[in-house]
Amino acid sequence: MNLINRTKRIISKDFFEKIAKNTFSYLNEKSNYDFDLVLVKNKEIRYLNRKYRKIDKITDVLTFNIKEEKFLGQIFICLDQVSKQAKKAKRNQKEELAEILIHGILHLFDYSDEDENGYKKMVFMQNQILKKIK
Repeated sequence: MNLINRTKRIISKDFFEKIAKNTFSYLNEKSNYDFDLVLVKNKEIRYLNRKYRKIDKITDVLTFNIKEEKFLGQIFICLDQVSKQAKKAKRNQKEELAEILIHGILHLFDYSDEDENGYKKMVFMQNQILKKIK
């Protein structure tokens, strides 16, 4: 995992690697895959969402599948939005961040939440992985 932090917040790469390893294990995937995890602010995630999804609003996570050899793609996480969502849900920011990263990794493995069944499956999987991490 390549961590690219475009924010001023300091978060340990070990935290993200632990989540990634547990997610890969749950999916029965080898952890020798690589991906970029890019931490961004509101302005950048909104720009990317508008440019690539034609949705002009802030979101928590965007995933871009690339799949070149062992490189899966890029996950962009908006830390400002994650903080906002954690506060609204009255939960720990690291728990929210873990769930968002798991969600992004599932997208890298072609899981989709575009319909209700896919959404329910992803939420179930996220919860199972979070239980293993705690």
